[in-house]
Amino acid sequence: MPAQQRHHSTEKLPELIRRLIKIITPAGGIVYDPTMGSGSVGEAAVAMVYRFIGIDLDKHNYDVASSRISAAAAATRPPRPCMVRPTHYNLAHSVA
Repeated sequence: MPAQQRHHSTEKLPELIRRLIKIITPAGGIVYDPTMGSGSVGEAAVAMVYRFIGIDLDKHNYDVASSRISAAAAATRPPRPCMVRPTHYNLAHSVA
């Protein structure tokens, strides 16, 4: 990966990370990265719908990783349906 496209100096290729997660982690498992850097592993894990736990001591790395992982999670999960609890008034009008 070219240096100008990296979020972190030791960032891994996303395709490689996805392959490793699929081989090592059972379906529905948890991916743990104790030195997550910019969050490449977490981004891949949540994109593949695995649970993820990541740790980094550097606040900047944590902020970058958090942003990337949140974006990946939002992109893979469908929006929740909007549920409306009908009132008696609405229920009466919808039945009539």
